[in-house]
Amino acid sequence: YCAQNRIDSKSSHQAQDAGTNLTNLDAAPAIQIMTIHKAKGLEFDTVILPGLDRRTRNADSELLLWRERVAANGRTQLLLSPPQKLGGDKDQTYEHLKREESLKGRLENTRVLYVACTRAIKHLHLLFNEPEKDPGSNSLLATLWPTLKKELEEPGPECLITYHSAQSDDANHSTSLPAGDQAASDNAHRFQWRLPATWIKPDFTNMGDTLVENNPLEDINVNAEGLSLADGDPEPLINNDDARLTGILFHRTLQCLVRDGIAQWDTARIKRQHQVWQHQTGELNMIYPDGAVEIMALALKNCLSDTVNAWIFNNTLEDSCCELALGYLDQHSRARTAVLDRTFIRDGERWIIDYKLSRPDPDQALDDFLVTQTRQYTPQLRHYSELFSRSDPEAKSMPIKTALYFPLLSHLELVSA
Repeated sequence: YCAQNRIDSKSSHQAQDAGTNLTNLDAAPAIQIMTIHKAKGLEFDTVILPGLDRRTRNADSELLLWRERVAANGRTQLLLSPPQKLGGDKDQTYEHLKREESLKGRLENTRVLYVACTRAIKHLHLLFNEPEKDPGSNSLLATLWPTLKKELEEPGPECLITYHSAQSDDANHSTSLPAGDQAASDNAHRFQWRLPATWIKPDFTNMGDTLVENNPLEDINVNAEGLSLADGDPEPLINNDDARLTGILFHRTLQCLVRDGIAQWDTARIKRQHQVWQHQTGELNMIYPDGAVEIMALALKNCLSDTVNAWIFNNTLEDSCCELALGYLDQHSRARTAVLDRTFIRDGERWIIDYKLSRPDPDQALDDFLVTQTRQYTPQLRHYSELFSRSDPEAKSMPIKTALYFPLLSHLELVSA
């Protein structure tokens, strides 16, 4: 079964407005496979949760069980069971603590499932095999079953149920579905396929003129250095991990800025964005969230007041794109994805702009800083230009300009790539 929850358009708009989808900012592919714990703090347009009926591994029988608890007098006490002998009589204290551990596990499953379901912005797909009776208590489906069981019987307007036939190598094998659902299932499977069991990964070594890089760059994350501020500016606390996440969040903010248009970013919109940042930095467990918000607030203020370079945020430019993902194969035939922060066509020229949320140190001259940054990121911009030329035949005859934009400096630096 596939139970698809349709999130209303209002929630979807709020999530999009918040700009919390971070999926493609670290050069990630359009489809990501990850654990629920790794997805914490992220959001995606569509989330698919497979195998909800699968049971977790049963807990081993421990020799001892214990639990700290607070007594009525406020003092901490330790409840400890005696050692258990294999095949011996069961101790009541041990059984009590074992039941508490089981309950704790079910509550943890509920918490994890909540995290997984709330990662979805538009669509949530819940995949499971329908249990004959009730699902196992140690499965994620057990938490959802009281609600899903009713939806299976009478689907509501916010839930779409799809029946999937079981796959089998036996041509004569078939899976029966509830009466009245066979036709719907046949129609649903008309355009669904699985790879055959004999499928093997193709050999990419002799593909000829493909997007194989002779000197590939590793996927480059947002610059995590150079976030110090000049004299006279606030100096928020921030570490390298926070700096990387701050760059990711601000890239998403600039994407929203281009999508909406600068004219839409009035005082109320800016205030709302500050609230979004506070929520995002909290979800990402930053060490210094206030420092990250201060840096992004300053960068956004500079972007909105930068009358000289405001044209790069114009969403009416030809072929205007933000966070454009380009796939390619590296020299080892591994699939890679490069993400272009900003690209468009202006006056017959293709522009590729990379945002850098960095600024010179107090004792560093601006010219020296720009020379260092240009030298560091010229190979990356050249890499982007080559990808564009190879992926778009028309781009070969169109001049390409590359540049670095520094929001904290309100400066656009042209780079000859």
